[in-house]
Amino acid sequence: QVKNSYYIGLDGSLRLVLANGMEVSLHTEPHLLSGTVNPTISKRNVTLPIDNGLNLVEWRQRKEQARGQVTVYGRRLR
Repeated sequence: QVKNSYYIGLDGSLRLVLANGMEVSLHTEPHLLSGTVNPTISKRNVTLPIDNGLNLVEWRQRKEQARGQVTVYGRRLR
């Protein structure tokens, strides 16, 4: 039987664990150094099910929203 599971943290983060061992986590938090109108920094982590979890892909981006316009700063993949 294939079973996927997900967990929602108290801080609003989401962690998804797939049956094949791949893990995806999503996390968004306020960013203190960016602008004052809805600034956020978000991280998306993906851990691949090979090499005992040594493969981690992390995607980070910072964005601001003002008057309905979303501006994205500082995208980074590592």
